[in-house]
Amino acid sequence: MVGTLFNIVFGTLWISNGLNALQRMQSLFLFSALAVVAITLLVACLHLLWSVRRFPLHMPVDEFQRQSRAGNLATTIEFVGSTILSILLVLAGRSELVLPLIVSSVGLYLLALASILRLVHYSIAGALLCLLPLVIIILIPAVIPLDGAWAMPETGRLILIGLIGGGIQFALASLNLSLTVALRRRLHAEETLEAAAHG
Repeated sequence: MVGTLFNIVFGTLWISNGLNALQRMQSLFLFSALAVVAITLLVACLHLLWSVRRFPLHMPVDEFQRQSRAGNLATTIEFVGSTILSILLVLAGRSELVLPLIVSSVGLYLLALASILRLVHYSIAGALLCLLPLVIIILIPAVIPLDGAWAMPETGRLILIGLIGGGIQFALASLNLSLTVALRRRLHAEETLEAAAHG
């Protein structure tokens, strides 16, 4: 659920970045829709986070601590690395590359978490986020001539990265919420059976 909070925050920021680049009147409606979706997911996430805390830990304490340390290390490396590289890109006058860099770094972070937590859906989301900027910045311009009628301007590529990347984050958050609801139901059923067995 803590990871889901990050998914919601990143998804909201990336989609906002993409919508901001649209610079059109309908952006206000889209921003409002985004706010409703983000707040709904956030409220659901906080409610589930609170409700699952009462269940006991279902793994050895040393394994939990190992996963926590590895996850914290991966989080620190991702935040520090992406922050420093983003600042360097801005100082070098390449601020248009900040969003693609952050999307790719979060993808690498999700791949690291997938190996730590053994979560297949994190592997898929991480791979998609790593590939997204490469496909949009390198492959699409190679296929669509930059001077042709179908050329995709730099702003258009950033809009796509923001919207698709944010969509992947929201999809990951929604899947995490669904898995947590299923886990909570299972734990509640086990708790009820155990209470019934002990009279």
